[in-house]
Amino acid sequence: MKMNICQLLAIIREYQGGRGYRGYRRAKKYLGTIGHFGSVGTAKRGGFTLIELIIYIGITSVVVVSLMNVMITVLETRERTESISEVQQSMRAVMDRIAVTYIDAQEVSIGASDFESVVGSLYLIMSGSTRNPTIFSLVDGVIKVKEGGGNAQQISANTIVIDKFHLHRVDEGVVEVQLHAFDKASDELGEREDMSLETTFTLRQ
Repeated sequence: MKMNICQLLAIIREYQGGRGYRGYRRAKKYLGTIGHFGSVGTAKRGGFTLIELIIYIGITSVVVVSLMNVMITVLETRERTESISEVQQSMRAVMDRIAVTYIDAQEVSIGASDFESVVGSLYLIMSGSTRNPTIFSLVDGVIKVKEGGGNAQQISANTIVIDKFHLHRVDEGVVEVQLHAFDKASDELGEREDMSLETTFTLRQ
């Protein structure tokens, strides 16, 4: 049975007024005395104090912030890895296309090609009229190839910017090609990832 403060005080007054053993028993029961009526028992707490609640919220906040920082770091690392991989794959695709064409070429036109330039161009003499000449060039951040009388076709991905297509003549029929590129998205975020790739091509004898 639950009692309010007024009822409890009435019981105490009943005991103090000498109304007998009944008043003593009621007072002793609800005041929780041990051994004698003068010692009041300690009641069990049913909840958190304000300080405990503040400490709990503080610890929880620290844990949540730490977990969020870990998640952000993981996501940033994954995004960075994907950006690097995409740039590398696109540059390799360009190099592979040049390699396949270079092997089939009869010769490199030294006069028409642009060597030792950041924005170079490779002019290849092919056997078939539909592919002769084949020209690889850097235009507005992308590598394009033009075969015969056809239109120039982009062979690098739109998600990357190639800012260097450097050609170096090593020997007769041997050309060294260097590409330098970066991912557009990471560059816009101020976290530019620059990648370089260098390959040497030799004409088939």
